[in-house]
Amino acid sequence: MRLAVILTAAAAIAAAAACSTQNVPSERNFGVLNIKDTTNGGSGYKISPTGVFWVASNLALPNSTVVPDSCIDTLYYPPDTTTRTITTGIDAGSPIQFATSTGTGSMTPDTIPGKLVLYKTVGTGVTHTPGTDVTFAIPGAAGGFEAVNVRAKTAALLSIGPVDPNPVDSIHLTWNLQTPGTTAVNFALLYMYNGSSKYNRQILCSFIDDGDGYVDKKTAAKWKASYPNQTVQAYRWVTTFVTGSNNSLVEAISEFDTVKTVLP
Repeated sequence: MRLAVILTAAAAIAAAAACSTQNVPSERNFGVLNIKDTTNGGSGYKISPTGVFWVASNLALPNSTVVPDSCIDTLYYPPDTTTRTITTGIDAGSPIQFATSTGTGSMTPDTIPGKLVLYKTVGTGVTHTPGTDVTFAIPGAAGGFEAVNVRAKTAALLSIGPVDPNPVDSIHLTWNLQTPGTTAVNFALLYMYNGSSKYNRQILCSFIDDGDGYVDKKTAAKWKASYPNQTVQAYRWVTTFVTGSNNSLVEAISEFDTVKTVLP
């Protein structure tokens, strides 16, 4: 079962940009918790975590702690929101309780027969300070996923600098750094290629979280040729891995997004 069917855009682009991964070759119970910040009506931030659990093998898991600086130019497709079939989904108990530094919440399973069993946050989300830990208490279920507690790191607020729409050489990308070697930052420079009226190509970049990176001159020329039909998406992400007493594995992936539509 490929992990890409349930990971967020951060993880998918991390893989596309050749980020390093943590390999899990043998079959085991596996769970993923997705934590993505959203604005709270213009006043602070909220999270509404989701989760999924299943029996898996031969996984290559996104790992924010080992990320090579790299960029690729590739086709762009709008995000796929289709619910995928996972025949080995397992019960992790209910509810899963979680807590931020400012509130508490719970997650319950939304079961669709023959489809992904997705644990969703009850209600409209819980207030959260980006960059602070979130704790999860997975109750476990007989014959299913074991009980395990997870303390997950979360991505801090991301602020990106100007992005040159008409570079004469390479593109210098900048942002507020967080923790190189722990967190990572991804950029997607979307553009309309060859007269398209929709975004159809993108430059995907992954960087260690040290505050700056470059798109090489040859790749930057493709971006420049599309002016002014360009936009930038970027996100900071961080992963946490926790192994249960019965060798189950949980990965928590936290993401903080930002979009820059006015350039530079």
